[in-house]
Amino acid sequence: MNNEPIRWLHKATKVIFEHRLLSANPNDLIPLYTHPAKTLTDKDISDVIRDEFQHKFNGYEICFLYAFARAILRKAQEK
Repeated sequence: MNNEPIRWLHKATKVIFEHRLLSANPNDLIPLYTHPAKTLTDKDISDVIRDEFQHKFNGYEICFLYAFARAILRKAQEK
């Protein structure tokens, strides 16, 4: 399943475009999808933590990283 936007909504004008406007500020465009954005499982997050942060955090901080990763994913799916 492709996770590319099918249309773009311009925030200020509320006009929907079929193609991304290259001349527009990227912050002014909201991508529109036909399906929810992909998400990560706990195992996916665990793999990233193990690969990227294994020696930098203790157990308590790793729990924080899970919560932080979930918050980032939720925020990304709102856009």
